[in-house]
Amino acid sequence: MLDNFMGFFRRQLEVVNALGCTSNRTASITGQEDVTLYKKIAYVSLLDCFASLRFHKAAYGQLFRQNNKRFTRFMGECAGWRVGGLISLAFLSDRLPKASSDGRLAKHINKKLTNLGNSFGDTVSAEDVDEEPEGLLELASTETEEEAVLSTLFHNVQIPQQFGPSSKAPRWGRGVVGRRSN
Repeated sequence: MLDNFMGFFRRQLEVVNALGCTSNRTASITGQEDVTLYKKIAYVSLLDCFASLRFHKAAYGQLFRQNNKRFTRFMGECAGWRVGGLISLAFLSDRLPKASSDGRLAKHINKKLTNLGNSFGDTVSAEDVDEEPEGLLELASTETEEEAVLSTLFHNVQIPQQFGPSSKAPRWGRGVVGRRSN
């Protein structure tokens, strides 16, 4: 029975990986369109399904109703989410106060973000754009900037005490979120 269950999800991953685009003259689709973004959405949907199975309603009633917390806890506990402890520079840029636009932190962020692609569905490596909070906190010059840094951990992840650095949960560090577009 477990083999059937695992086989079902392996098959779903194969289907998502095989997603592509075919031509359609009526919709002006050539068949060469990039479907990377849609694959990401499908993968995240599968991960969310796994999270709801791991933290099911009967045993985790409160957590089951909190999708973001359930998903991020699943990623930290079960999936070895290597980039969960990094700061998204794109989100941090949006959260910095306007008064900080000339500060060291803002200049550092702008320099890194300038080199990113901005096409629909582009993917980038976490090493290229996301950073450990410690380095960014050193660049912060005000309390407001520090608060912006700390609030910008991926999904503002709050790691429960039992999953902190001393636990057996995987260490969250640098990793690849995706790869540059095909």
